[in-house]
Amino acid sequence: MSHGQFAEAPELIQRAAATGKPVLAWHPGATRRMQLFLLRHEQRRLDGFVPAVRDHADEFPSPLVHRAILADVYARLERTEEAAAILHELTSRDLSDWHVDEEWLASIWLLAETCAILGDTERAALLYELLLPYGSLNAVAVPDLALGSASLPLGILATLLVRFDDAGRHFEEALRMNDRMGARPWIAHTHTEHARMLLRRNCEADRGLAEKLLSRAHATYLELGMQGDAAKAAALAQTAALA
Repeated sequence: MSHGQFAEAPELIQRAAATGKPVLAWHPGATRRMQLFLLRHEQRRLDGFVPAVRDHADEFPSPLVHRAILADVYARLERTEEAAAILHELTSRDLSDWHVDEEWLASIWLLAETCAILGDTERAALLYELLLPYGSLNAVAVPDLALGSASLPLGILATLLVRFDDAGRHFEEALRMNDRMGARPWIAHTHTEHARMLLRRNCEADRGLAEKLLSRAHATYLELGMQGDAAKAAALAQTAALA
C-alpha cells in the first residue's frame, strides 16, 4: 500500500491472515482488520467501517491503537463529537508512558491526524511535543500498519499551531524519507499538506511553490486512482490561483 498498489492489497491482506492463522503468537484477525483500515483510509472508503473497529476492541494489540484507529475513522467520517471524545480521553493520560510498544508511534501518528481534522490546538500542542523526538522515524507497527514518515504529522500539527517555519522543516524531512521509500501516496500527501501550510502562511513568495506542490500531488493521486484526494488537491490549487 505504501507504493499505492491498492488493487493488489486485498488479496495480500487475505493471504497474510491465512498464513498467520496457525501462529498463536499474534492475532492475524487484528492485523487483517488494521490493514483493511489502512487500505480504506487511503481509498477514502471508511463508510460502514465503524463496527469493524468499535466492536472488536479485544482483538487489537492495545487499547491505545484500537482507540486511535476508531478516533481516526470517526474524524474521517465527520463524526466529530465521537472523535473528539476519544481524543480527549486518550490525551488525558500520560501517553509517554501508556502502552509504549511497537504500535505506539503509529497510534500517536493517527491521533495527530485526528487532532488536525478536528482543529484542536490544545491537543495539537501536546501531541506535537510527544511526537517531536520521533520525527526521523518511519511510523511502522509491525506487522500491522505502516504510515510513513513521522515528520508528516509533525508538519500538520505545526501548521495547526501556526509554527510555519517548523512545519516547513518537517514537511521537507517527510518528503525526503517518503521519497527514499518510494511511498507515493505519502509523497503526495506531504506535497498537499506542505502546500496547505504555505497557503495558510499567505506570503506572496509561497504561492508559486504551493501551486507546484499541488500540481505534483494531483498528478500522483490521479496515477494511483485516488480520485477524492485528486479532487481536493485541484480545489486547493484553484484557491491558490485565486488568492
